[in-house]
Amino acid sequence: MWLVTGKRPGRDGSSSQINNAGAAIRNKVRSLMRKKEGITETRQQLFDEIALLRRRIKRLEKSELQRSKAEEALRESEEKYRNLVESTLDLIFVVNEDGTYTYINPRFENVTGYSACELAGQPFTHVVAPEYIESTIERFKKGIRGQDTPPYEAELLHKNGERIPVEFLVTTQYDGMGRATGRFGIGRDITERRKADDALRQIAADLAKAQELAHVGSWRYSRDRKQSLWSEEMVRILGLDTRKVAAFDGDLEEFIHPDDWPQLRASVRAALDGTPYGLEIRILRPDGSTRHVFAMGEAELEPDGKVKGLFGTMQDITERKQVEKTLREQQEQLRTLSAKLSEAEEGERKRIARDLHDQVGQNLTVVGINLNVLRSMLPAEKANAVPSRLLEDSATLVEQTTEYTRSLMSDLRPPDMDDYGLVASIRWYSERFSLRTGVEVIMEGKEIHPRPAAAVENNLFRIVQEVLTNISKHARAGTVRIDIETTAGNLKLRIEDDGVGFDPARTKKSGEHSGWGLMTMAERAEVIGGRFSLESRPGGGTLVLVEVAL
Repeated sequence: MWLVTGKRPGRDGSSSQINNAGAAIRNKVRSLMRKKEGITETRQQLFDEIALLRRRIKRLEKSELQRSKAEEALRESEEKYRNLVESTLDLIFVVNEDGTYTYINPRFENVTGYSACELAGQPFTHVVAPEYIESTIERFKKGIRGQDTPPYEAELLHKNGERIPVEFLVTTQYDGMGRATGRFGIGRDITERRKADDALRQIAADLAKAQELAHVGSWRYSRDRKQSLWSEEMVRILGLDTRKVAAFDGDLEEFIHPDDWPQLRASVRAALDGTPYGLEIRILRPDGSTRHVFAMGEAELEPDGKVKGLFGTMQDITERKQVEKTLREQQEQLRTLSAKLSEAEEGERKRIARDLHDQVGQNLTVVGINLNVLRSMLPAEKANAVPSRLLEDSATLVEQTTEYTRSLMSDLRPPDMDDYGLVASIRWYSERFSLRTGVEVIMEGKEIHPRPAAAVENNLFRIVQEVLTNISKHARAGTVRIDIETTAGNLKLRIEDDGVGFDPARTKKSGEHSGWGLMTMAERAEVIGGRFSLESRPGGGTLVLVEVAL
């Protein structure tokens, strides 16, 4: 490294002045003594002259002391400046009016890999990356001409060829005549800042891509500037050109469906008071199309808690709304189809029960009568003969078949349903269930007036049938309680047992056919516009609840 420094003034000048003053006093005294008799001055004048000279000497001594202190302060300042320059993390350099280096600090050496000796006399472009040389020379020329050169960024080349991005601030140096003598520069290695900037740009690009993929735009509103800043996806959602719109200070109301604007406006005002919002609204695009969006927003606060603006998101959910609409339509179609299927099933059950009654039942009755006639026609002495035993066995089979047919007809269509209604049918079926299985069934409820629709009665009865069948197969219950009640226009069917219970989640996953009974009950409830729910746990019994609006 090298520095050009001037010679600091010494103390010889002040000492000479003091010596000269002393000599002048002595000469004056001698002159006065020689002219003592010939001069007109008084003794007092001599003393005054001596006092005056003494004061001058004191002033000179004081000036010398101040100069000495100033020189000491200058030396300390130079030392501090040198230490600062030598230890700073910034690159410091000096070039003369020809553009050659006259000084570089250790940091400059460390960053570029060149020593001060290697750069001595070299042009400043020696370490500048090729694509920055022309612009750097132009700035140098402007500076030497006295023009202002603002801070700029460039890249230096390390001795090993590595590139180092640096931010420079360079000023022109002048001599006492105001002539430019060179340039003094400070540079800062911005490698880490460049990396951070690149990372931020990548994060911003990733965020923009994520918003595009998720159809979620973001926005920020400044309360002071009355201006909104929108992300690209936000602009895209509103149907605007992303190349032309980056900020918006107009009226957002023009994009909002008139029916939804009052709710959004109220929500925004509430957000400015600290209450976040989230709601579905419709927007009107410039091309006339309508989009469904989910808008969210919350207040942004200053450190002192004052609201400085709002930040929010807007997600385009148009496709989701269309899918939901399609699903609703399909569910409605499925519900209608299931209702028709249920009606057809009930109709078929009634038809089969009627056919069993009209054909099979009557035929069995006739066969029984005929068998009794034949048995009465046999001679008494042959009562124990084989024909008699065959007739007895046949009559017994006819009676059993007749009873089975009646039971089958009851299962197909409860005999009390058409005449007495739902509660009577469930009570009749429960009594038969208790007799067959030994499980006590406690039935509570009054008949419903006016009677529900036939589809409601039929499906609720089939649900009770399915639940009791499952209890007899799996629950190992001792008691079942069935409650039917109507409140506020709703019919509630509650079936609870004290059995072993089960894990509904495991039942759904346990096998291909497992849970089909539960699914069938849920579908029956859905067909009539009801809601089916089930609660159970191992060892805790099971509760089935069905609610239907009447």
